[in-house]
Amino acid sequence: MYEVIVIGAGPAGIAAATQLGDRGIEVLVLEKGTRVLGALRQVNPRMKLLTPVCLSTLHGMRVETPSRDYLNFGELIAELEVFVRERAVQVQLQAEVTKVERSGQHFVVTLQGGQQLESRYLVDASGMIDTPHIPPIFERWLNAPTTRCVHSLDVRSEDLATARRLLVVGGSTSGFEVIEFWDKVRPHDAKAWMSTRGFPVAVPHRILGIDIHYLLYYPEKLPAHLPLVHRLFDNEKAIGLRALSTFAKGVVKVVPEVKRLDGDKAYLTDGRTLNPDLIVLATGFEHSAWHLGRTVKRDSKKRPLTSNCESTELPDLFVLGTKFSRNLASSFLRGIARDAQVVADRIASRRT
Repeated sequence: MYEVIVIGAGPAGIAAATQLGDRGIEVLVLEKGTRVLGALRQVNPRMKLLTPVCLSTLHGMRVETPSRDYLNFGELIAELEVFVRERAVQVQLQAEVTKVERSGQHFVVTLQGGQQLESRYLVDASGMIDTPHIPPIFERWLNAPTTRCVHSLDVRSEDLATARRLLVVGGSTSGFEVIEFWDKVRPHDAKAWMSTRGFPVAVPHRILGIDIHYLLYYPEKLPAHLPLVHRLFDNEKAIGLRALSTFAKGVVKVVPEVKRLDGDKAYLTDGRTLNPDLIVLATGFEHSAWHLGRTVKRDSKKRPLTSNCESTELPDLFVLGTKFSRNLASSFLRGIARDAQVVADRIASRRT
């Protein structure tokens, strides 16, 4: 039996393993892919992180700051790989968890193929990147021959460089990032639309020259259990105004929701019809963690209900990397790093 099993070898899983290891606790990390950081590798490696380097690392990582202050995802993965090797994190690859059960004072984790492992504590760090949210009306268009349709996770610069009529569905940060990237590589006569339920709202990336993430350092530590926190922050606010200049030029127009798709046409709720040659779904992700089954209660967005990263239903089951696990920053690298310390401290305090 292991003391702790961690599900997922992404940033959250690595953070948990290293923090627990620092406290002398035996850890096994299970990763369903063939490499660590498998889900993170799906992101466009050229896409730049919004947060500065010092807020984009895990505790103990030594990152040589590049000539710019922000890493892209390719650079982040390279740095995390070095960190995993240096810390000798024990990872069992191709170990997909199919079921988690509580048996007395320990957990039984079943892998695909039937192998079962037991642990005293369990940390679910399976994340959300593996489960992009696809609105039902777009599902059958993902592989349609008439119009290219991809989730923002899968779009690449070569896709955007040839898009003359781009339709971005969703007004979140990822939607603005797609528009910004497209504006750099698009054909000169190209145009785009952003389809949202309301007018998209973006907050400045910098205020008086200061990155907004530094200004959010204390507000984002508000406890997640406060009702007002959920009401104000459950819907993501886009960060960054650089893409808004593209809107100001008239190259991008805001349009209402897509009602249906037919052939190469997108029909909007206001009666207008668009003919995009590329549809990018900036519709976010879901925290499925289906292997947890009905052992945990979930909120309206399928996220396991937690208090300070611990399941409200199952003591000794911890969740990392999910929005509101502990506070507003829990789904971001800076929050994951802090939450991993809290989880490791709580497990260490319970050891007999």
